[in-house]
Amino acid sequence: MQPSPGQATPAAFSALMGIVVVGSGSEASFRSADGPTELAARRLARTLSLPYRPIADPSDPHRQLRHLQSTPGGWLSSLPLDPGQTLADGSTWAEALGAWCQPALVIIGAPQLSSGAAASTTALLRQWHVPLLGLLQWGGSWKAENRRRDGLPWLGRLEEAPAAEGSDSASELAELLLRCWALLDLPWSPSAGEQQGTDGQD
Repeated sequence: MQPSPGQATPAAFSALMGIVVVGSGSEASFRSADGPTELAARRLARTLSLPYRPIADPSDPHRQLRHLQSTPGGWLSSLPLDPGQTLADGSTWAEALGAWCQPALVIIGAPQLSSGAAASTTALLRQWHVPLLGLLQWGGSWKAENRRRDGLPWLGRLEEAPAAEGSDSASELAELLLRCWALLDLPWSPSAGEQQGTDGQD
């Protein structure tokens, strides 16, 4: 039985969680190893005690997602390009994420807050029915009123570097991610399997 949101712990979900962290914007911002998407993904993976699984070939999303989802245990990965970027075969990662019912987390860098990146990426993923865990702001100052005004599923802010020991917001955000994961209605989740198993019973 899947734990309730109030009971969510890293140990309880270590064998269940598989998250692809995506960014939005120019290729230069998200391809580099020290870009917001990569750094945020690695930080959250450490906090959640999940292995970080790099995407070896972003040109073939279906093969990569098949490999990730067949990996035993939980994992966290990051996409090194915009999920809406058109690939050589005309498809996009957003389309593939939806087809594979792959939960995703969106990272928005502070400089992008004045653009439409957050809204457009959220709309794109929702269009393809991607299980969206929410959005995280990377760096900058957190303006709660502005984020509420956005009307988007913001989870909070992840600082570029913890100001002091014990002040890393990743721990709090990791717990929130666990709660959001517990609320996802995934076709391959334990709760969905239990439901399917009882549908045919008299």
